[in-house]
Order: sequence, then C-alpha cells, then structure tokens
Amino acid sequence: MRWRRRSPSSSSTHAEAKSLIDGRGSTANRAVSSTREPLAAFGHLVAYGSASGPPAAVEVETLYAKSLKVSAYWLRTPHPAALQRRAREALGSALAGGQLRVKLGLVVGLEEAAQAHQRLESRATVGKVVLRVP
Repeated sequence: MRWRRRSPSSSSTHAEAKSLIDGRGSTANRAVSSTREPLAAFGHLVAYGSASGPPAAVEVETLYAKSLKVSAYWLRTPHPAALQRRAREALGSALAGGQLRVKLGLVVGLEEAAQAHQRLESRATVGKVVLRVP
C-alpha cells in the first residue's frame, strides 16, 4: 500500500495542520471539516476518539471531488482473539527491544491525586499520569 501526501504549498502544510491543533495534542471539532482540504486525492481521514466533544458531521457530497474516505476507530470494538494475541506479542517485543518507550508525563504522590485529576480533566497532560502510593 502506498500513502499519498500532498506537497507542501507556500502556505506551509505543517503550519496549517498546527493551526488545527488546540495546543494540547488534540484536534478541535472544527478540524474535522477543515482537515479534508489538505488531504491528497484518495486521502483518508481517521477519527480517533472524541475527548474534545462529538465530531462535526461529515457531508458525504464533500468527499467526492477527491475520492476521500472517512473512518473511525474505537479501542473498545472487539478484535479477533488471534489479532489481539499478535498485537500483544508485537507490543511486548517492541517494548522489550527498546523501540517503544512509555512517556511518563506526570508522576505525583497520592496526596496530589486531586490536582492530577484536575490536570487530566483539563487536558493539560501529555503521556501517562502515575500516582505514587506509599
């Protein structure tokens, strides 16, 4: 499978993408409709999660001009057992081999649990939040 990428224009595709991100690593709802423009012909927009609220509706008619496709992914959708096993094995191997690292974004004592929870709710964290329990 080959991925097609739109060539950067003078308006800078990177800057355009960054303008759609709310500064905390998540896309705002407004991004769903405006992210179709930078997609190359036959591009694929994937919605993953809805932590910033329900996604904007997608008008099917707007996809035709470039033959775009839209899909969604949810971790709670059951996957076949064999696929889950292979994924766990691959993940374990990658972790053990050092190809993946867990990012600890915040490590606090149990007495700071309420503060850590507020940071999570306000989406002011990046990486895993760990509570140290004495």
